[in-house]
Amino acid sequence: MVVGAGPAGLFACLDLAQRGLPPLLIERGEPVQQRRLHVRDFRRHGELNPSSNMVFGEGGAGAFSDGKVYTRSRSEHAATVLRWLVELGEPADILVDATPHIGTDRLAVLLSNLRARLTELGAEIRFGTELKGIRTAGQKLTGIELGDGEYVETRSLILAIGHNAADSIGALNRCGLPMQAQSTAIGVRIEHRQRDVDRWLYGGERGELPPGFYRVVMKPSARQPRPVYSFCMCPGGVVVAAPERMGCVVTNGMSASRRSGTYANAALIVPVDEREFARHGGADDALRGLRFLQQLEAAAWERGGGGFVAPAQLAADMLAGRPTEQVPACTYRPGIVGTELASLLPADVGRSLCAALEQLERRWPGFASGDALLVGLETRTSSPVRIIRSEDGQSVGVAGVFPAGEGAGYAGGILSAAADGVRAARCLADTLPRGIQRSAD
Repeated sequence: MVVGAGPAGLFACLDLAQRGLPPLLIERGEPVQQRRLHVRDFRRHGELNPSSNMVFGEGGAGAFSDGKVYTRSRSEHAATVLRWLVELGEPADILVDATPHIGTDRLAVLLSNLRARLTELGAEIRFGTELKGIRTAGQKLTGIELGDGEYVETRSLILAIGHNAADSIGALNRCGLPMQAQSTAIGVRIEHRQRDVDRWLYGGERGELPPGFYRVVMKPSARQPRPVYSFCMCPGGVVVAAPERMGCVVTNGMSASRRSGTYANAALIVPVDEREFARHGGADDALRGLRFLQQLEAAAWERGGGGFVAPAQLAADMLAGRPTEQVPACTYRPGIVGTELASLLPADVGRSLCAALEQLERRWPGFASGDALLVGLETRTSSPVRIIRSEDGQSVGVAGVFPAGEGAGYAGGILSAAADGVRAARCLADTLPRGIQRSAD
């Protein structure tokens, strides 16, 4: 069995199915076609479907993103995933581009093609089906419990739940699956006009060049207590709301394959670790980082006034230490409200963001002045929890469970999650009798 139809789960399924081991895949959300309708309704009217939204459903959180398919991890399986993407209809240039991307508009077609391929190979896919827990005997997996009360016997489970499934992570923690808190990063989204980004990077109009794309890393200094770096830069994109429950505000970015929008955005984020969790997240356990992020998201909801309205501040006002009263145009829906953002973040994080904005304004005049807008908060950069696994890919406490992808704490992005799913599938295959094993390539 495989739980979760994000990149890790889908490519684990593909690897298994191509070995003649078609799995049962369960996913709490809906197929991408229905999911797109739910996302549209949310962006237009603020109507959140808790099971089918920006983060839950076929494709996982990556289905509504820039579709970046590059990684700095050294997984041996990344090239395999890229080759499979081309076989599923993506352009061959993703095999050679330094920063390849697919785009939100193309991801729906890719996911449909992948689903058809999995079905053709014999995999069974159940949408609208939620994991509620696992059962064990003698530290070995015996089966899983589903949300509708059904119990399914299985001895081999790839756990690819994604790092937005806080309820599933909590349930697995209560079932005794060993896990630990780990560091993550938090911050804000910054939005500029794409033409300004092009001017900073190209020195003027871009002409036939692609939309400007930046990546920045600002090291700590006397005025900047912590490092600050950009994350998930989306040329020609939009800032989006990416919650899975009421009472929280979560930001992300996405763009279409042509990246032709008027605005660009990127997260500016600051690392936070277990010391921060201990100060703000309560009890010293594996879920303290998760609680810390939930507190931030709830505070952003309250500051926005509810309805998934996001708190926002002009970058110039943050540097001046004053709240923003009049907000400029912004791509974020359902909408934004002017405020000040530093008080929503730990003090060192706010100071570090301000120091980094000052440096970037000196490098690129206009980066932190004029209509440059900060939208908060960015809290889902990586999982604050790691489900502990051994070298053979299995949980250290429950044999037969193979934690994989972002939700397990072993990936950060579409390609790295997909590659980790392939790794999990091959670790699972290695536990089977030799007569059953065969290559998926």
